[in-house]
Amino acid sequence: MTVEMAIQLSGIKSASHILEKLVDKNFFTHRHGNKEIIYEYHPLFREFLLTESEKLLGDIELNVSKWNAAELLEKNQQIEAAIELYEQIEDWEKVAELIKKTARSLLNQGRNFILQDWLSKIPEQQLNNDPWLIYWLALATKDFAVQVSFPLFELALEQFKQTNDIAGIYLAWAGATDSIRLDFDVNASQLDPWFINS
Repeated sequence: MTVEMAIQLSGIKSASHILEKLVDKNFFTHRHGNKEIIYEYHPLFREFLLTESEKLLGDIELNVSKWNAAELLEKNQQIEAAIELYEQIEDWEKVAELIKKTARSLLNQGRNFILQDWLSKIPEQQLNNDPWLIYWLALATKDFAVQVSFPLFELALEQFKQTNDIAGIYLAWAGATDSIRLDFDVNASQLDPWFINS
C-alpha cells in the first residue's frame, strides 16, 4: 500500500509516521520504491492481522472493510488483490466487471489459468447468463482444451445473437471456427455450416 491508500482505508492521518516506525523497528513491514513509496507487510504478519480482524470485527463491519479495501485496490490498478477481496465477500458483479475489463490483457500476457480460476469461482447461473464471461472462458480454454472451448463459443454466440451484440457475434464465431480448425479429431468439412449459415 501507499501512504495515501493507508490513510484512505484507515482514516488515520498519521499513517505515514506509523508505517515508517514499523519499518525502522523492523516490525515485519517493508518499504519499496523510489518515486512512490510502497509499504508491504511480511506475509505471516499480514495473516496474523487478518486473523485478528476477523476476531475483533463483526461480519458486516469486516465485509464493509474488505469492500472498501477492494475498491481502493481497484482504483490503484491492483486488480488481482481487488478480485480476491470481492470474491471473499461474494460480490460477483464486481468480479465479473473486473474480469471483463482485464481479460484481454491477461490473455495477452499468457495468464490463461488465472483468468480460468477467476471465472470458475463465479456462480454457474451468473456465468451461464453472461455471454462475455462465457466468451472469455472459452478463449482462456481454447489453447489447452479445444474440445471444451468449442461448445462455450457456441453458447456465447447464441446469447450474443439474442442481444444483437455484433462485436460479440463476430468474436464468438471466430473463436468457434478456430476451435474446429485446431481440433485434430474433426474433419475440415465441419467448418462448412459455419461459413454457409453465417
